[in-house]
Amino acid sequence: IACFTIFISSGINAEYGTIGCLVLLSQHAHTLSIPFSLLKQQKDVESLSKLILNHAHLFNLKTQNADPPCPLQPTPVPLPNPLPQNITDAFKELDQFLTDYWESLNLPGGLSAAVVYDQDILHTFNFGYKNKSEPSIPPTIDTIYRIGSVSKVFSAIMLYQLLEQGLIKSIDDEVENYWEGFSIINPFSNSGITFRQIVSQLAGLPRESECPNDCQIASEEMLPIIANISLILPPYKIPSYSNLGFALLGNLNAENLKGVSFGDYVENEIIYPLNLTSTGLNFTDSVITQTAVGYDSNGNPQPLNYYGWMSPAGQIYSTVRDLAKIASSIFCDNSSVSACTPILNGSWATEFTLPVYLNPDGVTLFGTPWEIRFQNSYLVRRKGGNVPGYSALLAVIPELKLSLVSLFSNSISEFDVSDYAFPILIPAFVSVLQSLQPPVPTIPNPELYIGTYYLQNTTTPIAVIEKYSGQYGNLLLFNIIGYNAFFYYESATVMSVYIPPGIISCLDNELLALQYQKFYFVIEKEEVVSFTVNGFVPGVVFVKAK
Repeated sequence: IACFTIFISSGINAEYGTIGCLVLLSQHAHTLSIPFSLLKQQKDVESLSKLILNHAHLFNLKTQNADPPCPLQPTPVPLPNPLPQNITDAFKELDQFLTDYWESLNLPGGLSAAVVYDQDILHTFNFGYKNKSEPSIPPTIDTIYRIGSVSKVFSAIMLYQLLEQGLIKSIDDEVENYWEGFSIINPFSNSGITFRQIVSQLAGLPRESECPNDCQIASEEMLPIIANISLILPPYKIPSYSNLGFALLGNLNAENLKGVSFGDYVENEIIYPLNLTSTGLNFTDSVITQTAVGYDSNGNPQPLNYYGWMSPAGQIYSTVRDLAKIASSIFCDNSSVSACTPILNGSWATEFTLPVYLNPDGVTLFGTPWEIRFQNSYLVRRKGGNVPGYSALLAVIPELKLSLVSLFSNSISEFDVSDYAFPILIPAFVSVLQSLQPPVPTIPNPELYIGTYYLQNTTTPIAVIEKYSGQYGNLLLFNIIGYNAFFYYESATVMSVYIPPGIISCLDNELLALQYQKFYFVIEKEEVVSFTVNGFVPGVVFVKAK
């Protein structure tokens, strides 16, 4: 369609134009059921375009392998108070699941959890006990837990902050250019490893370090040890989880680029700006009194070990309330319902949550540093954590501004909670948000635009604009050779394209690139005479039939 439209409007030699379109169409002739011999008989662009028009219905041919319609993903908006029943019912179902799940494990300890929407904690759940010596006292969202590998989120935030500040030029730069004295054996190539590879677990690093003395050493002592370590995989081969990678990332970025320790950086650049009042690395006496006792499966209390140089991989402690603040900082933007502090700004906040690697199962992915799962048409960015006596989960869906935070004082499979919780939460929030979406603006004087439109200087009808009244509202519908879409009114002479969910597949919509395009109408003597869509078909004028 774009092929013959552009050739007609641009004045390109008709013979060359016809040949070009024939080549394109011949590649799809079997799909469209147009005999190629019939295609070859068309001697000019005009006759070719008429042939396409006569077979336009075939462009909408659906097969068993056709992609499904693009699902609805409403924009987050403020929720009413009290909360709608769909959401409160989902919370009740979630509570029942968490109760049954914890009881089925028959483990000592407790759990604390919260559901976060944008800048607010909407729901909390606490079960079990903080200390089995006082079994009647449950934990709360302010109880401190070790968060294990959720600590890696802090190293990832640091990386993106350094990128935002320009101290790292590109996430795809090799780390040797920034880390003094760092080297590692790469038996697969002469290339170094990059920041992106490390933060997305694609660097091919060993899982653990060869760290002496329980890692109570400095980077100067670790670097010569690492220089004799080899990568176990070629970078970008497949993800291979590495605590060593995040120890490098956290320590060497802080020390080389900021001149401070990892702990000092986290305190000054993340904990303090976000007002994380119960988050840190060092277990002082006052912190220990607020900390849930972590147990093994036999009920033995687990020590609060200090991981030294490996701290960026799993040392940090926190609370559900503080981790909820991190989720809210990820969601913070101009549309947030209350004042907030973004931990990253603009495109860096977006890149922080983008996936990097899709696993062959087509369901799970790796991000930076997220362990992502595709659920209910959304990418749930999850970071799990496990150290002796504790498990943790921070899961966020930026597109919905929805998060689940769960902390446990025993070792459990934290992703079991995520996998069950989000199929409960996502449909409830989607249905409520959809009901709260602002309506598409009504178009004044829609009769001005209704009619059939031809390509300028041809007799080929190419578009129809007509009234529509249905599930999407009272709108103007336009059709260009089999493609239906609506107008979003901006002014009498400017409208953008609106394609509601469920009409075409996501990929088709993105490849078509018609969504959000601007239509510019020419109005003379209170009559529409033509329109152009220069961002879609530059220079083409669509003239309204009289």
